Amino acid sequence: MISFRIVVAASAAVSVAYICGPLATPSSAAEPKQITETYDDWTVRCATLKGKKKRICEMVQAVRVRGKKGILAQIAIGKPPGSKSLKLIIQVPTRVLLQKGVVVSFDTTDKLDARFTLCTPSSCLAEFAFKNTTLSRIQKAKKATLSFVMANRKAIKVPISLRGFTDAASRITK
Repeated sequence: MISFRIVVAASAAVSVAYICGPLATPSSAAEPKQITETYDDWTVRCATLKGKKKRICEMVQAVRVRGKKGILAQIAIGKPPGSKSLKLIIQVPTRVLLQKGVVVSFDTTDKLDARFTLCTPSSCLAEFAFKNTTLSRIQKAKKATLSFVMANRKAIKVPISLRGFTDAASRITK
């Protein structure tokens, strides 16, 4: 259980830092600088940026392979500071085939192609910027799948839960 928490904390730090930027330092103010809320299989994290009063929120889900321990990937959706559109960030393990990117499929016909933008020693990040129309299409979907290819050419395809997606999306787009 300890290693699970370490993985979650590390991936949480990457997505919050990537979407939100530097967080505010603790102060004596009564209002919390960071909050976390759970909507079924999605978690919403909000943080206040340094020198700002407005909170920036993202929704995240850890993707696991059924029957295996640990997290395979993490998905985060949020609006970076100064941006008018939402951004989808997908964190996957290293040793992926970068040219293929990551595909998130919804139902049988709709898909988002995310391109890799950064790899660190512990993970690779792919991103996709989308509009509210894309968000509403996802909210209507019944199922979702995350796909990418490892460097050894092994195709990885795992389901993404949409339970709580609509409520979490409503929270981050307030």
